[in-house]
Amino acid sequence: MSLSKLLLTVDIGNNTIDNAIFRGKVVTSRFKLSNDIIPKYNKLLYNSGSKYEINALICSVVPYLTRKVISSLKKSHIRSLRIRDLPSKPSISGEYKGLGEDRRVSMWSALQFYKLPCVVIDLGSAITIDVVDENGRFRGGMIIPGVSMWVRSLAQGTALLPELRYSQIKRGSLLGKNTKQCIRAGIDYGLVDMMDGILDRIEKSLGERPRIVLTGGDSRKVSPYLRHKHTVDDLLILKGLRELYDQSGGWNEKSKKGI
Repeated sequence: MSLSKLLLTVDIGNNTIDNAIFRGKVVTSRFKLSNDIIPKYNKLLYNSGSKYEINALICSVVPYLTRKVISSLKKSHIRSLRIRDLPSKPSISGEYKGLGEDRRVSMWSALQFYKLPCVVIDLGSAITIDVVDENGRFRGGMIIPGVSMWVRSLAQGTALLPELRYSQIKRGSLLGKNTKQCIRAGIDYGLVDMMDGILDRIEKSLGERPRIVLTGGDSRKVSPYLRHKHTVDDLLILKGLRELYDQSGGWNEKSKKGI
């Protein structure tokens, strides 16, 4: 009996490890893990009595954690590849040396799934804003502190303001009535008004209205407040990894042997 073939895509960020399992182009499972606990993939992926052949493709901006995840995959008998192992690597015209692997994949993925010009906003530990013009060329980007950094900076830079978790603060009105609500209102409206202002400037620079795609862990928190029309695609990087894997012919002799 042949084994069912699945692809595990893994996006290792500063705070979380985002995972999706694909059978062909269909997501069969999606799970996020805190990166302070290395996952035991054999317990997460294998149901009792089920047999799969699973390969994994990894995107990472945390090198030391990448090694631990690869080790965990190996113990679970899952063959893993890094993006650099693929014969066909994501590349964006105009990209600069040192561009983060996650940003490169998210822009490349946007090229596959969305019309140009396109602005990709990844709301994670940091917020990255990347612009791809109508010719598919990288025009440049921005890096901004993420939502959790905004919250922490208030506590760390003041004597009396508490350190809070954004998700634990109840969403209120424009103007807060207590300290927690004031912090939440300042982030909700201050952050998105900054983003809307940046998007106005980008639109003026491009000379046309771009497609705006939000992704990352905080994308759905910010989305309701953003004035610009946009799409939320929290699978953008994981879909891009799957597409890269498919276009590279999957696991073949042109790929490295993996780890």
